[in-house]
Amino acid sequence: MKAGRTSTGTPAPSRAGVGFTLLEVLIAVAILALVLVGAGRRGGVLDGLRDAQIGIRMARDYTVAGAYLQSLHEFVASRGGDRVGPGAYCVGPGCEVERALPSGLDGYPLPPATPSQLDWRRLEVVIEPWAWDRLSRRFAPGEPGELWRVRSSLTWQFGGTARTLVLERFVR
Repeated sequence: MKAGRTSTGTPAPSRAGVGFTLLEVLIAVAILALVLVGAGRRGGVLDGLRDAQIGIRMARDYTVAGAYLQSLHEFVASRGGDRVGPGAYCVGPGCEVERALPSGLDGYPLPPATPSQLDWRRLEVVIEPWAWDRLSRRFAPGEPGELWRVRSSLTWQFGGTARTLVLERFVR
């Protein structure tokens, strides 16, 4: 078989023109650098990536805080508001006056710092009885009765800013 021919005897395709020249590669790299860094002072893709990363972290923090507060409310509901005990409680370094969680919440863990790395500062829990008000025909704060209102908030620090999530629920 002669060079430049296939086994069937037809001419082999030329390899000339296959691939990129050095000039084309350099131009592509220069364009990519301009896109990533951004034109002038307007910011570019890298600024967008940083903002997206901050947004993802904030969303994760709110998800972790929400899951923690929801599980706290489930814990209160499983024990019953009357057995947990009414009152206002505050735990953590961000409390003006720290008031430990009631004995009815013994065994319930404080928010973990890991694996979510939530830099929590304050956990506030308010448990109060609500009853049916016959005059106004609605539930309102009152004597221990059918319902207990659980209001909890978790405050954490991110990027030098305090963020707080509040969750409210009625339990029996």
